This record gives sequence, C-alpha cells and structure tokens, in this order.
Amino acid sequence: MVGQGTITDWDLPIPVAPPVIPEEVTLEQFQIVLVDDDLLGPLETAIAAIVDNKQKRKAEIALRIKPTVPRKGKLVSILKQDLGLTNNQVDDIFVRAAKEQ
Repeated sequence: MVGQGTITDWDLPIPVAPPVIPEEVTLEQFQIVLVDDDLLGPLETAIAAIVDNKQKRKAEIALRIKPTVPRKGKLVSILKQDLGLTNNQVDDIFVRAAKEQ
C-alpha cells in the first residue's frame, strides 16, 4: 500500500554501545582534559585547601608524581566532593582522557 510502509531492519536505529570507562588514565591524559574543561586550577585550589597536611601531600603527589590516575582514586574523590562533579562527568573525563595521545 502506498503511504503505509512497514518497519524493516533498515528503518531501525543502529544501537550504539556505551563508551568503555577506563579504570585509569595517565596523569598527562587526565591533566590535558582538566585543562580543556577549566578544572585543573580549581582542583589545585581544592588540594591547597586541604587542612590535613598528610592528606594534602598525598593529593599533591597524586596530581604531580604518580604516573596514572585511577578512576576510584584521591583526585577523583576531590573532583566529586569539592568541585561537585557527578559520576557521569567523571566518566566523561576518563573517556576523553583515554583518547588523548
């Protein structure tokens, strides 16, 4: 019949797999995305405001020395707790960071 088509496999949307969230990225990849999102400065400020000196030093080491940033690490905790990022926003940072060369 004209004007009354049937749905075929060609008409259905192609399913898109959700992105794979890396468990960790390199410190360089992480920092590049933070710079792109204007979050590196606020993260540094949040670290500088940590009252407990040992916790502050651990966060500084994580931001400056450790070669990788784990998805469940100290820096991510600061992004979420102090800067108010959601899990989805952090996931997006890690997905984009993994694409950085």
